Amino acid sequence: MSTDEKTNLNAEGKPLPLSRCPVCAHAMDQATCVAGGHRPKPGDFSICIQCGAILRYGPDYALCAASTDDASTDDLRFHLRLVQYAVRRLRKTP
Repeated sequence: MSTDEKTNLNAEGKPLPLSRCPVCAHAMDQATCVAGGHRPKPGDFSICIQCGAILRYGPDYALCAASTDDASTDDLRFHLRLVQYAVRRLRKTP
């Protein structure tokens, strides 16, 4: 994985704070964009790599629980479900 795809910096170029998944408590302080070249900003979605929970960055970059209902388009909902399914299949989490 190239350094362009994985980052510990937010959209402002500042380090992402250590945040825990509100579902499984997995600690995260890095982000990987499936499309590449994107740093997270408040309101962006994320998926917990441990349990597959759908998350969203809050104003302070803390991760908050979210759902596909929060997605603004069908395309975004589809991609969130697709990545969630892939993580859960990889981890074999129901």
